[in-house]
Amino acid sequence: LVEFTASYLFGLFLGGDYINKMMQKQKYGKKMLEMQENKKDASVFLMRFITVFPLDFVSLFLGSSKYNFGKYILFSFLGLAPRVILFTILGDKIYDYIPMKLIMTICLFAIPVAVIAIIIKAAVDKKRKKNESNENTADKAEMK
Repeated sequence: LVEFTASYLFGLFLGGDYINKMMQKQKYGKKMLEMQENKKDASVFLMRFITVFPLDFVSLFLGSSKYNFGKYILFSFLGLAPRVILFTILGDKIYDYIPMKLIMTICLFAIPVAVIAIIIKAAVDKKRKKNESNENTADKAEMK
């Protein structure tokens, strides 16, 4: 928790522009930026749960984007808890039982699919709402 807090505060101090430039240069920085734009709370949990993203970069990024500190600590803890519990119980042998490459591959494919599904749902909802408003306008015109 101390490390997360220190990195978060450092990101908050440095500000968004500097951290965003640094993130763009990193291998997974662009993916983190995309995740953060779509679903903030879920993205914090996923970035902590998936071991692909370096912990310090996530903390710096969230601090620089002025993400709510209480939610940051909560979702960071929830995202890391399963891994910490498994390591405590099984130690390093956990990697013998869990195919991490497969899990990372599935997650990296699932995230864009989820983003596309959310965009499609939003477009359909917007179109449906527009059609309903047009029908209501037409009904009011017929009443007059």
